[in-house]
Amino acid sequence: MKSDYQFVTIRRPSGLQLRGTIDLPPSKSETNRALVIGAFSPKPFVIENYSHSDDSRVVIDFLERAGIGIERDETQCTVVGHLLDARPDELDVDLHHAGTALRFITALATFLPTTTILRGSDQLSRRPIATLIDTLTNVGANIEYLEAPGRLPIRIQGNPDLDPTSFKIDVSQSSQMLSALLLVAPRQALGTRIYFDDNRLVSRSYIELTLQVLKTLGIDWKWKASCLELESNTIAADRYRVGGDWSAASYWLGLASTIESDLTLCNLDLQSAQGDRKQLDIFTGWGLQMRREEAGLHLLNQQGNLVKPIDVDFELMPDLVQTFAVLSCYADGPSKLNNLKTLPFKETDRVQAICEQLTRLGVGVKRINDGLKITPAPIASPGPIETYEDHRMALSFSLLVNMVDRLQLHNPSVVNKSYPNFWEHLQAVGYEIAFE
Repeated sequence: MKSDYQFVTIRRPSGLQLRGTIDLPPSKSETNRALVIGAFSPKPFVIENYSHSDDSRVVIDFLERAGIGIERDETQCTVVGHLLDARPDELDVDLHHAGTALRFITALATFLPTTTILRGSDQLSRRPIATLIDTLTNVGANIEYLEAPGRLPIRIQGNPDLDPTSFKIDVSQSSQMLSALLLVAPRQALGTRIYFDDNRLVSRSYIELTLQVLKTLGIDWKWKASCLELESNTIAADRYRVGGDWSAASYWLGLASTIESDLTLCNLDLQSAQGDRKQLDIFTGWGLQMRREEAGLHLLNQQGNLVKPIDVDFELMPDLVQTFAVLSCYADGPSKLNNLKTLPFKETDRVQAICEQLTRLGVGVKRINDGLKITPAPIASPGPIETYEDHRMALSFSLLVNMVDRLQLHNPSVVNKSYPNFWEHLQAVGYEIAFE
């Protein structure tokens, strides 16, 4: 959507009934992993159902500037050319807000035969990167900070002859650092090992997703006691189909749990390796009826508000914390959201942002260890919701609309990062949407 709107105002569907069909966006997590692997493919590599999100566009733009051809239409893109055969001039790349792209491209650029400068927004420069840079420099990479240690911009003097067979990385802040190393497997030697403390690994589900995408394409890392060891480094397939985004599904599952609903979600793989698929256990426990049909996942709610208090560990689905923090406002008692230790290192400090916005709305919020206790309270007429340049703040707080007559949020275009058509989809199923 256009980026020059300051606010979006949402009103509930007439009759408080949610009906329709939603074609969910493809997963940007899977798309970005497939793009990296495709850039190492010895033949044209087709990515079906790829994401049009801002984050995926950043990866596509980088590959094109690095000399990789990307042929695309609305439904698929084809990656043409091998990254290590490219001979680009010096690259100066603006990553905007794309955290995944930052980690993946840092690893890729380490092996390119050129110099790459990576820049980004102030928001992106605050996200952790030092762990990955330390790991790469320890095996011979030439990477320097151009302003402040631990922050963008950075300069990477690539070296295609760099051939490390052993890495050691801290995995206590972000799983994307480890995924970045796993994805360069096609240019690593068999037997290469990546050592890390398994007990400190955060967001394990995203590592499992990376390993599953790689294995689908013929690349196999074996999980051992203290490391992952590369046992197959050959890309054996020439295409990958991206599944629908289970993070995006959470907003519709959430809306469908708060008013009477007859909704079908299309483009979802019910066997997906995405960790956010585990959310179905919560919605099923609340009594949301779900049935797999040829058209998609059919949701039926004939009772109205189904939300009940929860006490859930979100380590395997951290991107859903905001969704369930907001849904907790619909419950009839306090909820506990546990294991949120990675949230301060996301697009914003998500724990702090949740606390600030819910407190403004009169909801009780208390920090407990590495989690939150949320005590519902009536929300009469909320002022504009701040979104902190964080797509998930906008997407999740929009769920309050079924509780109030009118809801307004700042910076509606921030959803472009993962779900560019979200407002249009809301409008298509009966919500009134106005931009200003």
